[in-house]
Amino acid sequence: MLDNNQIEKNKQEFLSEINKVSRPGLDKLVEWLCSEDPKDCDFFIAPSSTMYHGNYKGGLCEHSLNVLKCLRELVPMYQKLMVSRGKSPVKITDEEMIVTALLHDLCKIQFYIPQVKSAKKEDGTWFKYDGWDINDRFPFGHGEKSCFLVQRFMMLTGIEALAIRWHMGFAEISNQLDYTHKSAFNKAWDICPLAFLLHEADSMASFLLEDKISPEVTKI
Repeated sequence: MLDNNQIEKNKQEFLSEINKVSRPGLDKLVEWLCSEDPKDCDFFIAPSSTMYHGNYKGGLCEHSLNVLKCLRELVPMYQKLMVSRGKSPVKITDEEMIVTALLHDLCKIQFYIPQVKSAKKEDGTWFKYDGWDINDRFPFGHGEKSCFLVQRFMMLTGIEALAIRWHMGFAEISNQLDYTHKSAFNKAWDICPLAFLLHEADSMASFLLEDKISPEVTKI
């Protein structure tokens, strides 16, 4: 769980990183992310999930920063592995890493709402706790929704769009079951190593770096 000081610290770190990007429209995107009205944009205070990684206030921004940290570790490994196999690695710039890592989950803006929930203890008694529920106000998908929201303000490159769109990998069930999705997904990962690397960074951040708050901790 994050206190207000840590939430603010993460916000300033996020802004420091995203402002390294030089692109028309970025200023308007940042202005929206920093909206003082959480009903307009709650990026810096939203959780990252309802009951998994980062399921607490400020979890979404924290997760985005963690994904960037992991991606910056993974890209050099990818480059070395390709060279060791006698292949020329695709160049991935720091700007591409910043854009894709920090903006890949914009789909979760205005997605979660505070909710008082109930849970049962091992002894069979029930208690109430402060949790989160989903209220998707713009049901446009996951990666594709993030791409759409970014491009309301600034353009993504083709590589960045592919990476954000397909960063869920096989966790997106349609990529396994739907032929059209599966074909596009496989092609995207084949031609865009950043898509696979972003997925791996996302998984590493979620499962290795981030906490999950149990109902017992947040009970009221």
